[in-house]
Amino acid sequence: MHSQTNLNMPKVETQTPEELIVQHLENNGQKLTWLAEKIGCTTGHLHSVLKGVDFTKRELTEENRKKINEALGTDY
Repeated sequence: MHSQTNLNMPKVETQTPEELIVQHLENNGQKLTWLAEKIGCTTGHLHSVLKGVDFTKRELTEENRKKINEALGTDY
């Protein structure tokens, strides 16, 4: 017996913690400026972490991820 893969199954898109954080902020009407102040970094740095692309992208450190989750009451 051969097992068949259901080709009609929808693909589940996995979002990065950065994408989830941005989506949470947008859904709750919160600003990057507010979050940057809460975690103690500049808005520019936070923008590079969450929305940066290619050369402007900065790493979301574990320390900042924890601070963001604490500020938002989330677990991304």
